[in-house]
Amino acid sequence: MENSNIGKIPPQALELEELVLGTLLIEPNAINRVKNILSDGVFYKQKHQIIYNAILALADKNEPIDIFTVQEQLKKNKQLEEVGGAYFIASLTSNVASGAHLEFHAKIIEEKNLARKILNICYETEKLIFSEDKDILEIINFLSQSQNSLQKDVSGEAIPINKLLIDYVKNHIEISQNKDKGISNSIKTGMYHLDKNLNGGFENGQLIIIGGRPSMGKTAFALKFAKEAAKAGNKTLFVSLEMTNNQLISRMIAENEGIDFYNLKNANLNREEFKEFQKEIGRIENLPLNFIDNQYSLTKILCSMQNAVDNGTKIIFIDYLGLISVDKKFQRHDLEVGYITKKFKEFAKINSVPIVLLSQLKRPQEGAMVLPPTLSDLRNSGDIEQDADVVIFPHRTSYYLLKNDPEFERLNGKGALIIAKNRDGERNTEVVFYHDKRFKKIWGDELCNQPQSVQFNNEYDIAAF
Repeated sequence: MENSNIGKIPPQALELEELVLGTLLIEPNAINRVKNILSDGVFYKQKHQIIYNAILALADKNEPIDIFTVQEQLKKNKQLEEVGGAYFIASLTSNVASGAHLEFHAKIIEEKNLARKILNICYETEKLIFSEDKDILEIINFLSQSQNSLQKDVSGEAIPINKLLIDYVKNHIEISQNKDKGISNSIKTGMYHLDKNLNGGFENGQLIIIGGRPSMGKTAFALKFAKEAAKAGNKTLFVSLEMTNNQLISRMIAENEGIDFYNLKNANLNREEFKEFQKEIGRIENLPLNFIDNQYSLTKILCSMQNAVDNGTKIIFIDYLGLISVDKKFQRHDLEVGYITKKFKEFAKINSVPIVLLSQLKRPQEGAMVLPPTLSDLRNSGDIEQDADVVIFPHRTSYYLLKNDPEFERLNGKGALIIAKNRDGERNTEVVFYHDKRFKKIWGDELCNQPQSVQFNNEYDIAAF
């Protein structure tokens, strides 16, 4: 029989194997992103597998992973020369530009490994078929066992509930013992009633959407929540596609009511304003809050986020969805938006951090009655509603009223955060907020003991209490 596989090389991805190993050597905690993807024996080259095993050994001991520690581990194993010496270990890092696609590359390596296993099963089956001493039932049994083995390789690990409960109880005890230190599973927003409705605040692994029409205060709320997270000691990243870093800092400083925003922007502060300016800088200068304002590509944003998380970041804010570009082409815009939100949700879950993503809603039609936004306003925006764990709409009815409208005075300076979706709690609830005339400072009823219930009786009652 003619063998069509003669001269063919088994499926492999040697360049990606070197690239993944190089990334693991230079990016802190990168092993945590791939150790559940790259199984034992997955690398095609034996020396690559030896190096990977050394990296896993260091990870198991919670020791740092870099060129030198891996070399030392290989020396202990008496395998350094077997893999090509210290020079080869160092050379693995030479072609690494970033670790943005680390998981994707790891999955390709695993797929090549599975393809080789399938090829080997086919080869062994062919040998059995042409063997004269094997019964056909033995061959079928071999194929069945081989199939079961492959299914174990591609299926996720099923964890017994007793093990899950042990981890859960340990975590519960740790939080209970350290609650006076502010340690919890949630990151507080700084608004009592909002935290109450969200069961404590923003949780790890969540994708939180803050969606609103223009001038509803999306960025103001994101900055407030980011500042509160940082004040609580959480290292925070704010990715801004709309405003520059200087504009964001100006907004934070302008929260001080003693500073005129126009004078601040034009560097024309009087003596009293300058004193307040200095005080405000003193309040925020040591916050663990980092800003990025020069990334628009989804790939670059994900890379920056991964680098931030690897260096201890606990929550990420992105302002805003509509300005993010992707390298792929889509037939419709909603498919592109859905692709972006899925990537952010995957990132939040894999890295166990909350991601707060801002999204712009369409302006209301001119002359039409302005009603509070609902989830239906997201329907033409891909899979936002599906991927999000929490959807919050800031709304200010007074913005759409004329100043001579009798309702304007009653509603001016008030608004409501509409919790339209809450995967782990009640939805269609509202939280009252207040703001100053400049909409630079936002606060809620933090001193109240019970959340207020706001009912939408009509479009004017959005902020009633």
